[in-house]
Amino acid sequence: MITRRLSLTVGWRAAVGSWIGAALIAGCSAGGGGDVPMPAEIIGFAPGEDYKLANYGGIKAYFEALAASTDRMALERIGESTRGEPLYLAAISSPSNLRRLGRIKEITRTLAYARDPEAGYGSVLAEEEARALAREGVAIVWIDGGLHATEVAHGQLMPEMAHHFVTDESPETRRVRDNAVVLLMPNMNPDGLNIVADWYMSNVGGEFEMARVPELYHHYVGHDNNRDWYMLTQVETQAVTRQLYHNWFPQIVYNQHQSSPFPGRIWMPPFENPVSPHLDPLVVSSLNQMGHSMRRRFDEEGKPGVNSGIVFDLWWNGSMRGGPDYHNMLGFLTETAGAGYATPRCYDEDEIPDTFGARAGNLPAKTPSTNYNNPWLGGCWHLRDAMDYMMTAAKAVADMGAKLKEEYLFNHYRMGRRQIERGNAAEGGPFAYVLDPRASHDPGAVVEFMDLMSQSGIEFLRASEPFPVAGPEGDLAFPAGSYVIPPQAFRPYVVDLMEPKEYPDRRQYPGGPPEPPYDMTGYELRFQMGLEAVNVYEPFDMPAGEWGEASTDIGEVRGEGAAGFAVHGNANAIYRALSAPDRLRTVHTLATPNGDIPAGSYWLPDLSADEARALAADHGLTLTGVSSPPAPGAAVEELEKAVIEDTA
Repeated sequence: MITRRLSLTVGWRAAVGSWIGAALIAGCSAGGGGDVPMPAEIIGFAPGEDYKLANYGGIKAYFEALAASTDRMALERIGESTRGEPLYLAAISSPSNLRRLGRIKEITRTLAYARDPEAGYGSVLAEEEARALAREGVAIVWIDGGLHATEVAHGQLMPEMAHHFVTDESPETRRVRDNAVVLLMPNMNPDGLNIVADWYMSNVGGEFEMARVPELYHHYVGHDNNRDWYMLTQVETQAVTRQLYHNWFPQIVYNQHQSSPFPGRIWMPPFENPVSPHLDPLVVSSLNQMGHSMRRRFDEEGKPGVNSGIVFDLWWNGSMRGGPDYHNMLGFLTETAGAGYATPRCYDEDEIPDTFGARAGNLPAKTPSTNYNNPWLGGCWHLRDAMDYMMTAAKAVADMGAKLKEEYLFNHYRMGRRQIERGNAAEGGPFAYVLDPRASHDPGAVVEFMDLMSQSGIEFLRASEPFPVAGPEGDLAFPAGSYVIPPQAFRPYVVDLMEPKEYPDRRQYPGGPPEPPYDMTGYELRFQMGLEAVNVYEPFDMPAGEWGEASTDIGEVRGEGAAGFAVHGNANAIYRALSAPDRLRTVHTLATPNGDIPAGSYWLPDLSADEARALAADHGLTLTGVSSPPAPGAAVEELEKAVIEDTA
C-alpha cells in the first residue's frame, strides 16, 4: 500500500526546520560588498553579451559561489531535474530575516490557510491576529527563470539579478531585503538550458546559428512544461509545487517568459479577458495594480514598448503562474521580446506593423493607447536589451512586495477567509465534494486525483468509517475510504478543477468570428479523469478519518490465478505498474470476454499470486484470477513494450 500525506498540523514544523538545516549552502560572511563575486568571474563572461550563452554549469556555479560569499542569501537544493541536474532555490533577504526563516514561514502558512496550522480544521484566524502577523512578517516574492529554454534571456539574467539583490545598497533594495524574502529560482528547466546553450554555442558563426534546436528542450514534455501545473507529471513541476504550496506560500509569483506580441518589447498585466469566475476578485485587482506599477517604472526609465491587456487571459488553470492565482497568490508572467538566442536583430521602421493584429484586437502599434502608451518604433534588439527589460520588471515587482508587504500578507488571509466563508455558504459551488473511489469507473484515478490535491496544498479527509450526508432527496450514505474536500482557503483551485465552465461567446465584432481562447477552455480534472464526485450543498460535520492522506489500499486480488491474473482495461494505473522492468511480464489484451473477465482487460498469464498482491497494494489495482487460459480461437493480442532511449 502506498500512502501519500499532506502535512497540515504538526508536520509543518519539521518541514520549516529542515529547510534551514538542509540548505546546501548558507551564506556565511557578512554583507554584500567586495568579496561577492561578479557573474563574469565565475562564468567566464558576463551573461548578456552578444553571441554567448552560459549553460547550467556556469549558472549553478555562480549561485553556489554567491551563497558562500554572503550572509544575505541562502541556497537550497529543492530537487533534481529529469537528467540529474540540481534544482536550486535562492532566498535573498537581510541577515536578520534569514535567521528567522522558520518564523517567517510559520506566518505565511498561517495567513495563507487563514488559520493556525495546529488548531485543526474548522478554526479560522481572527482578523486582529492576522493583522498582527502581517505586521510581523515579510513579503515572499518568487521570481523564476528558464522554464522555456529557447526563451534564453531570463535564464541568463538570474545570476545578475541575484547579485543585484544581494549587493545593491540603494534605499529601495535595502527596503526589499528588510521587508521581503526574494526567492530566485535560477532555472526551472536546467536540462533545457544545457540543450539550447550547447547547441547555440556550437553553431555560432555557422549556417545553423539561428536554426531551431533539433530536440525537445524538455525530453518528456517540451514547451508544455508550462501545461503541467495541474497534473504534476514532471519532477521539476513537483519540486516547485512543493515550494509554493507546502514550504513558502509566496504572495507574489512572477514567472518570466520571452514571447511578447510584436512589435511590443514586453507584455505585462493587466491581463486580457475573460477572467475565470472562480478567482477571488482581489487577485484580479491586485494583478492590475502590480501591472500598472511595473509599467510606470518602465516609463520612468524611458523604456518603450510596454503592452498589456492583449492575448494573455485569466481563464485557464494549467500554467506555472495560473495555479497560484487559484491559491489566492498573485501569479503572473511577463513576455519580453526575443531576438534569436544571443544573436541581435535590427528592425527598420517600415517593418513595424500598424497594429498588433486581430489576435490582439488590432491594438495600434504606432500610436499611443492605454494598453501601449509608449510605442517602440524599431531599432536593434540585443539579448542585453531583453535582460535589461526583465531586470526593470523584477525590481518593480520586488519593490511592490516590500512597500506593500503588510497589505499583501493580510490580503492573503483576507482572501482565504473569504473563500472558507463562501464554501460554508455553498456560494459559487458546493459546500463539499465527496468521492468514493469504488463509484468511479477507475478507482485508482480517484486516488491519483487526491494525490494531486495533496501536492497542491488542498485539504481533504479520508473517512475511516461510513457516514451520511443530506442530499436533495434524502440522506446519502458513503463508505469508509471516501474522500471529503471541505470548504478551505484554496477553494478556488478545487472548484475550478471540479466544475464545468462555459467559455464566453466573444466575437471580434458583432456577428463576426469568435475571439479564440489563449489556451484550453477547460482544465476540469473531474471530467478529464472520469471521477464520480457528489456535490454536497448542505453543511455537515466531518466524519472521523485521516486528513491529507491519499492511499492505494483500495486494491485487491480476487480469486485464484491458476492461469495468471487479469486487470480491467479501465485501470490507468496498469500502465505505470507494468512500466517497471521487474514487473514486465507477458501481457495480452482480451478482445473477447473470458468468463467474468470483460473484453479489453489485460491478462498477465505469468504473474504469480505474490506479484499480483504487490501490484494491487502499490497501485490500487483490482486483479482477478484467471482459472484457465482463453478458449482456443479467442481473440488475444500480445502487447509489446517499446522503449525510446536517449543515447546522447
